[in-house]
Amino acid sequence: MAVYDDYHYKLYTAVPQSVFTVDLPKDLQWTDEFTWNAVEQSVGYSLTGSLLIEEGVKQKGRYITLAGMDNMAWITREQGTVLLAMANSAGLIMKLEFTNRLAPFDVLFSYDVMFRHFEAPAVDIRRIQHWDQYETGAYYIVNSIKLMETLPYGV
Repeated sequence: MAVYDDYHYKLYTAVPQSVFTVDLPKDLQWTDEFTWNAVEQSVGYSLTGSLLIEEGVKQKGRYITLAGMDNMAWITREQGTVLLAMANSAGLIMKLEFTNRLAPFDVLFSYDVMFRHFEAPAVDIRRIQHWDQYETGAYYIVNSIKLMETLPYGV
């Protein structure tokens, strides 16, 4: 039986001419998980004073903000470099999964996502130790990764 410690976030893509994969810490918090409202509503009045209500269901666009704190959600410099390369690829559509490290087919959730560049920075990480910034094993804190759900690549 898998325990929560076996799970982690995985962000990856395999679109033509680019393949990125980065494993993210399980202790990132999805800060806006329960703030999504699928129903959009517009209310107004006609020229005669009648109430006009338009309502519809959003197809995609759910925000997924993954955030860490000083004492958790650390990544290596290598992971940070890959994450920033992904963020600097315009129009990149990725897959975000919360999956079991020991059983890769055990996926709790999976979303097609892209970065929210309109809320810069889309990736916000910072060094923990300022003197080891170029060492391979240096660790960084993930302040936030701003994503939004989108249609899959090619749809």
